[in-house]
Amino acid sequence: MQRLIILDISGNNLIREENYRIYCIFHLRRLRVLDGLSIENAECVEAKETFAGRLTQEILESRLGGHALATVKELDLTGCKLRDFDRMFDRDFCPNLRELNLSHNCFTTLKGFGYLPQLRILKIKQNRLESLFCKLNDDGYPRGLFGLHGLEVLDVSHNSLHDLYGLQLAPMKDLKILHASNNEITKCDFLEKLKQLRELDLSKNRIRQIDPHQFHNQLMISCLKLEDNGLRSLANIEPLERLQAFHGGGNRLAEFWEVDRLAELVYLMEISLMNNPMTRKPQYRLNIIKKLPNLIVLDGREILIDERNRIETSQMYEQ
Repeated sequence: MQRLIILDISGNNLIREENYRIYCIFHLRRLRVLDGLSIENAECVEAKETFAGRLTQEILESRLGGHALATVKELDLTGCKLRDFDRMFDRDFCPNLRELNLSHNCFTTLKGFGYLPQLRILKIKQNRLESLFCKLNDDGYPRGLFGLHGLEVLDVSHNSLHDLYGLQLAPMKDLKILHASNNEITKCDFLEKLKQLRELDLSKNRIRQIDPHQFHNQLMISCLKLEDNGLRSLANIEPLERLQAFHGGGNRLAEFWEVDRLAELVYLMEISLMNNPMTRKPQYRLNIIKKLPNLIVLDGREILIDERNRIETSQMYEQ
């Protein structure tokens, strides 16, 4: 009813609901009179502040095109200008939901998540998240990551995170992939409980160094991405004994001997160091191959037999 300006539904049970009046004002934008009372400008402002970007059960069901929320396994709410939801994502409402994409919205917190242990993939990139931590309610009801026990993939890239605090408290023992690039993170902290983590992307943050004990040999990380951080050293990366691929381009690594730290990583097969000062030195590629004989791919290019032969020849002449 695009022309509706006067609505009178007084005397119905609906009017006893909390925020009934501003809810009607928000969803019926052309309304001028509701239940015999003129709509004031202050009510319009309050309605917008209260409901703009809020995900409700009615809105969600309308987006599903008639499908029952309880039957949905994958849900994509990308770019819906959402900023708030309260216990909409809970096992009571979404008992079968396994993949949820909330990217390109306006969320500042994860507190709206309830108990959703069956969720496997959560993408919430390009929002306004400032923290991954949400405390439990006074009644013990799990919020945020506390209720996502079965999560295997978490993408929180392109947000406003300054750290990863909260990961060490949440019971996410099955998390395998964590993407947190394009934030304001300064340290590789709070990863100690993620014993199944295989892929970690912290590119385009503010990590200037890897502190001792941030990585330890119990971590199973096989792919590490630290591109565009301003790293000057690879010190303390050695405990990642299972590392197979390291992407460290766009940093400030200047000396070849920094690569010596990677020689202890016997499973390492691929590294990328493009756009570091060391890459401008003579014989850069051959020097790296010489230091890491098990390497298969360097800077996105497979290492050729001819390159290995040149190294062997040069070593023979040195002897």
